[in-house]
Amino acid sequence: MPKGGICHLCRHRDRNPGVGMRCSAFPYGIPFAIRAGFVDHRKPIDGDRGIQFEPADD
Repeated sequence: MPKGGICHLCRHRDRNPGVGMRCSAFPYGIPFAIRAGFVDHRKPIDGDRGIQFEPADD
């Protein structure tokens, strides 16, 4: 897993400037353990609303 986790590569990440690190799975903020790469979000995690990492198209 890349340093900094895989969030920046995910299609579900909110890419609007100024919103911080949030996504469809965690609309109020991606937990630090996921952002830091300590937790692999390619597998379900409690509270992820059934949404896991999927690579972005771009």
